[in-house]
Amino acid sequence: MLTALLIITLLSFSSTLPLFLLFTKNYSTIKVHKLVLSVSSTLSVFINLLLIDSNIIRYSFYLSVLWSFFLLFITIVSWKQRNISLIQILLISILGIINFSIISFLLINLNFQSILILIFGGLILSNSCFSLIVGHSYLDDVDLPISLIKNINRIFFSMVVLRFILDLIVISFYNVEIFNYQIPIYEFIFGYEGIFLWTAFFFGIIFPIFLSFLSHKTINIESTLSATGLLYVLVVCVFMGSLIFNYYAIQFKIFL
Repeated sequence: MLTALLIITLLSFSSTLPLFLLFTKNYSTIKVHKLVLSVSSTLSVFINLLLIDSNIIRYSFYLSVLWSFFLLFITIVSWKQRNISLIQILLISILGIINFSIISFLLINLNFQSILILIFGGLILSNSCFSLIVGHSYLDDVDLPISLIKNINRIFFSMVVLRFILDLIVISFYNVEIFNYQIPIYEFIFGYEGIFLWTAFFFGIIFPIFLSFLSHKTINIESTLSATGLLYVLVVCVFMGSLIFNYYAIQFKIFL
């Protein structure tokens, strides 16, 4: 259970994180490229070690190793380059998402809609981490325009609000199977087994919306140091929320 939870959470994160480098196509941000690719490639190696322990089907493990190899290769090749090939980033991200979809299906036997929800959750976590990486870049790159982190923060805010709306729809109209009985999710979350979903809602949605709003205010006055501090808290909260959401996805097939 713990292994599957770590694989789903870290793989959804590491496979989608490089996608946000597409937002840097108009900027020379070598530090951002280095950090994003090194984080993703390091996690990909760790995920492969977890996959060995999970006894997953061999061909899917080979695909994961292939994705990890290409990610490491791109990281090494582009390490000293100020501009990297966005086509390479797009292709390696697509390969990573395909790899994530296959492994998720094998681990928890989910459908296409559920995979999309997990990918969306991974994008939110990746966005929060990418915002933090960009925030750090302002500390030693004074030429980096403030519009970059502004746009990323706006996208994050929009994604979390969208997740909040979608989760309300799922809670209102979908059921969960407990001991061979179908009960509405809005009843489940008030039971003892659903109590931790409230924690996920707070740390994964409500508090990040508040922190994103505060970050927006500090970015508007170009206080990037204060914004970076808020983004540290944001990443921790979103990661905690993602772990809990993914736990309920694995254990109860509740995809939020």
